[in-house]
Amino acid sequence: MSEKPRALLQMERLQETHKTILNKVPAKGEKVNLGVIGNHSKGTLFINGNDQIDASLTQVFDRLARHIDGFYYGRFDIKCQSLDELRAGKDFKIIELNGVFSEPTHIYDSSKMSYFDALRTIMQHWKLVQEISVKNYKRGIAPMPLPDMLKVVKSIRDYSKLIKRFS
Repeated sequence: MSEKPRALLQMERLQETHKTILNKVPAKGEKVNLGVIGNHSKGTLFINGNDQIDASLTQVFDRLARHIDGFYYGRFDIKCQSLDELRAGKDFKIIELNGVFSEPTHIYDSSKMSYFDALRTIMQHWKLVQEISVKNYKRGIAPMPLPDMLKVVKSIRDYSKLIKRFS
């Protein structure tokens, strides 16, 4: 752990989910899977698959989103066997559902996005969020109170500081 101080951020989760194997030393060359969900801090590679979006995929996710009250925009993190099965709405799992505070992770694929493309994408993202917010407000849905919003922003900032401490 001292060689990888950021791993300490995962220690509590690992102690809970892997308590039976944490005290075992793996054999040389043995692989031990400690997680299946990727994120930046674990070195996950994010791939821009926007060129794969078609009417079938859009229909699958529109059908899912309609069942989530108050969900108008976000990102589904999924695991699937193949794009064809996903297009057919078969054999996939939703690992995580991210709302408007999520980031468009396809911007991290530098083989398909330049820095300026990524900035444009983020600006489009927040423009859509603003448009949805205005429509919701006109429908009588109150925005999050400022003190609540400040708490959310503070918690994100605090978490970012914690991560930087271990970088």
